[in-house]
Amino acid sequence: MHEQLKLDNQLCFRLYTASRLVTQAYRPLLEPLGLTYPQYIVLLVLWERDNLLVSDIAHRLMLDTNTVTPLLQRMERDGLLVRTRGIVDGRQTLVSLTAKGKHLEEKAKEIPSCLIDNLHCNESNIEQFQVLKESLDTLIMNIKENNENNQKKKMNIRICHKEASERLNLNNTVQAKRSAATENQHLTCVSERRDLAYVPNADNH
Repeated sequence: MHEQLKLDNQLCFRLYTASRLVTQAYRPLLEPLGLTYPQYIVLLVLWERDNLLVSDIAHRLMLDTNTVTPLLQRMERDGLLVRTRGIVDGRQTLVSLTAKGKHLEEKAKEIPSCLIDNLHCNESNIEQFQVLKESLDTLIMNIKENNENNQKKKMNIRICHKEASERLNLNNTVQAKRSAATENQHLTCVSERRDLAYVPNADNH
């Protein structure tokens, strides 16, 4: 087996496992509030700054708008927030906390410290987590920048392919028109030669 394909050598697997286990650790802290982890991080954004556009929330969470919208719809049904159309631009949707959503901030303020207690973290662990947080921030930004660059490259390739296809179609159309014109000219010449070569039979007069 290739050494680079061993599961124990994969950073991505460690990140995936850590994310899954941390989400599980949050569950007993969030269930009394009637929240899921995705809803919790949306509220974190809105508690920090209320009245945001859906696109701003998606950007803050590094998620697609299509991923965030169903989540916000469910939270609106639960009475945690309201969505209203923008006054200046009706295509934009503004998200605001309800009284219920704001009230949950007070109930949730102990969750971070409770999580640390549940993980049995000491001061040394907390310092390690801070270093890890900074390393992950750097990793996330590098991956995000790389993905954006790749997306731009793909977009440029699509544009180049589209332009090349359009040029090919144009050339084919021009060539087809030229061929048709040439064929018409040929048929006209043949017809004219036939007319010139035709001699009426004297018996017809």
